[in-house]
Amino acid sequence: MSNLKQPYTIQSQETNSLFFVDYYITMPLFVLGSLMNGYALAVAWRWRDHIIVERIHTIMMGMVGACFLMTLSSVIQYSIWLHLANDAFYRAEALFASIALDCLLSLNLSLAIERFSIVRCVQESVRRRLHLAVAVFASVAGFVVIITFATSPSEDIVSPSHDPQAIIWEVTVGIFLTVVFSSIIVLYTSTYMYAVSALKKMTTAGLLTSGLEAVQRRVLFRSITMFVTLAFGYLPQVVTLAAKNVFEFKDEYGVANAIAWTAIALDGCLTPLLVVYFIPELRARLFVWRN
Repeated sequence: MSNLKQPYTIQSQETNSLFFVDYYITMPLFVLGSLMNGYALAVAWRWRDHIIVERIHTIMMGMVGACFLMTLSSVIQYSIWLHLANDAFYRAEALFASIALDCLLSLNLSLAIERFSIVRCVQESVRRRLHLAVAVFASVAGFVVIITFATSPSEDIVSPSHDPQAIIWEVTVGIFLTVVFSSIIVLYTSTYMYAVSALKKMTTAGLLTSGLEAVQRRVLFRSITMFVTLAFGYLPQVVTLAAKNVFEFKDEYGVANAIAWTAIALDGCLTPLLVVYFIPELRARLFVWRN
């Protein structure tokens, strides 16, 4: 194999200083996340007729699937860094990770749209068009990313190394992240405010029953929880990428990047737990394999 990269452990003093964080904290979290997501997917597929009965369940299980790809690709990435590998491995893994992130974040946006649509009673035809718009947007971003890695190697298993592919990748990812996160913030904020307003109106009119109040508060809790988890998991990486050229020293960027990837690894474990919690049918069959 040509153009072999040196193992992570002997690349430089800066990277070695973060070896403990990367391989004793972050990588085990990615391994745990891949096992948790894989098991949740296996259970959902085994009992798919009972678990995946609504569109929102399909979206959430899609998130688990994308999270499984993300955690698995990260395990592969961290493993590659420990061994000699050529440019083809680096390029393929960087592309795999980018596509997995594209799928995961676009599905989070679809989930926000679905929750918003349920609370606001949006017509089915409008819901379909919104989900289609998300799919098209994510597909275009994914296609551009594929082109950049098809025509440029990747030295860091994250982004293309050559210009103009690196610039195109950064602009595409930047636009994608900005649109996705801003849309999710707007949707969850609107959902939250509408649900709170509805609770107040029904309480004032004396129409609020204990059952209806429980449903409304559950919607609020789930909306807040999903947004906070997403922000905790991916905003550190967004900030790190945006401020990459601001860091004066490589070790400063390395520390920030290590923290960001640890947050992503934690999200890879939290997502399947939340999905299991939010889908009672999945939770009830988590350890049941026979009828």
